[in-house]
Amino acid sequence: MRRQPQKGWITDFGKWLLEHFSGSPNNDAILGDLEEQYARGKSRLWYSKEVAAAIVVRWCGEVFTKRILIMKRMAVWTVVLTATFFLGFWTARSTLLIPVEVPSMDSFKRQMEDRGVATDPYNIRGFLQIQLDEARTNDRRQRSAASKKRVEDFEKKLAEAQRRFLERRR
Repeated sequence: MRRQPQKGWITDFGKWLLEHFSGSPNNDAILGDLEEQYARGKSRLWYSKEVAAAIVVRWCGEVFTKRILIMKRMAVWTVVLTATFFLGFWTARSTLLIPVEVPSMDSFKRQMEDRGVATDPYNIRGFLQIQLDEARTNDRRQRSAASKKRVEDFEKKLAEAQRRFLERRR
C-alpha cells in the first residue's frame, strides 16, 4: 500500500507558482484538483509537471488571445533594439566624438607642392616618363626607325613638361 503524501513545500510552492505566473481565474479549482490527486498518491514529479503544464497552457492562451497586442509589442521592441544598435554602431564611428586633425590650407598646399601635384595636377611628367619607358622597351625589341622616332618624340615632350614644371614652381 502506498503511503499518503503529506501536504508540504511542494504544494505550497506549486500554489505560489500558479498565483504568480498563471494569473488564471481558475487557479483555485486547478489547485484543488491537483492537491486532491496528490493526496491520493500521485508523485511530486507528477504534481510539478501539472503545475508547469497549467502555467504553460495559460501563457499560450494569453499569446493566442492577445496576438495583435503581442505582435505590436514585438514590432516596437524590434525597432527600439535595432535603433539602439545602429545608434551605438554609428556613434562609435562618428568623427564628432573622435577628434580628427585636419591640416590647415597652407600646410595642405605645401604638401601638394612637395609632391608636385599643385603645379603638375595631372602628373603629366609621370605619364610621359611611363610612355617613354615603354617606347624604349619597344625600341629595343623592334629596332626600327618608327620606334626610334617615337622615343625621340616622348623625350622632347618630357623635356618640355619638365621645363614648364620648373617655370611654374618659381
